[in-house]
Amino acid sequence: GPWPPRRAELEAAGERVRQALQSRLLVDDNQRRRQVDSVLGDAADERYAGDAAERTAQRLDTAAFVLTASGNPEDAAVCVACAAAFRGTPPRDNPVARALLGRSLEPLMREWQEEEAASLLVRP
Repeated sequence: GPWPPRRAELEAAGERVRQALQSRLLVDDNQRRRQVDSVLGDAADERYAGDAAERTAQRLDTAAFVLTASGNPEDAAVCVACAAAFRGTPPRDNPVARALLGRSLEPLMREWQEEEAASLLVRP
């Protein structure tokens, strides 16, 4: 898939996160955190299913090559470690996959929060 994910793909995952955050069935913050964590794990499994994890690892390998060539070996080493995580860890358990997905969701979640806040404003 594209890098970063398409908006439609993010919207589906984001909507599930939003439902978990707004659920009246979850009565405390720990339950909400666990539910959001589960939703992000499911979304990571979907996003990096099949050969998507390997494609992501290859992109990170390419980034490592470029960083090494431009004199940034520390950043290159991080990319190599992240690529190894995509190759050796199921997406739901891969902290890099989850972080990339979570970071990609942030603008969408912020947009939804702003829309919700605007809809709550009382207009004269």
